[in-house]
Amino acid sequence: DCLYSKDRKTLISYNSYKHNDTTNKSVQTIGEYAFSGNKTISSLTITDNVSSIKERAFENCEELRIIKLPTKINHLGDGVFWDCHKLISISIPQGITSIGSYTFANCECLSNIEIPEGVNFIDSYAFKNCSSIVSLNFPSSLMTIGNGAFYRCENLNDVHFKEGLGIIGDWAFEFSSIFEK
Repeated sequence: DCLYSKDRKTLISYNSYKHNDTTNKSVQTIGEYAFSGNKTISSLTITDNVSSIKERAFENCEELRIIKLPTKINHLGDGVFWDCHKLISISIPQGITSIGSYTFANCECLSNIEIPEGVNFIDSYAFKNCSSIVSLNFPSSLMTIGNGAFYRCENLNDVHFKEGLGIIGDWAFEFSSIFEK
C-alpha cells in the first residue's frame, strides 16, 4: 500500500484503503503529494520521527478529519492540507516557524487552530476559505501575516494580536467578520 525511498526514510506514496493509520517509524519525511487525493483516510497519527512534510502531501484528502502531527516537526510545505474540506482541528507543533502559502486553504471545517509561540510568518492564503474559524490568538513571535492569509474566513470575529506584529498583508482578513463589530 505504500511506496518508500530505498532507505525507507521518505514516504513517497500512500495508497492504503485504511480509515485510521499511523506512519511507519522509519519515516522521517512525507514526500510531495504522498497522500494527495486519498479518499479513505480519516485519521492519521504521524510518528515523532517525521521532521518534514513536503508540499501538498495531503492535498484533497476528502475524508481526513483528524491528524496528529509529531512534536519535533520543523517543516510544513506549501499547500500541505489544501482542500482537506473535513479537517476539523490541528495543533501546530512548537518547532514550526512559518506556515506556508495555501497550507490550510479550503479547510472549511477547520474550527480549532492553535498557532504556537515561535511561528513568525503566516504566508499568503494560508487559511483561505477556512469559514469555521471563529477565534484566533496570535503568538508574540508573529511578525508577518501575508496577503489574503485569512481571506474569506467569514466567521472569524475574535482575533488577538500581540505586540511585535509588523506587517499585515493586503486582503489578509478580507471577507471575515473581524472588522464588522
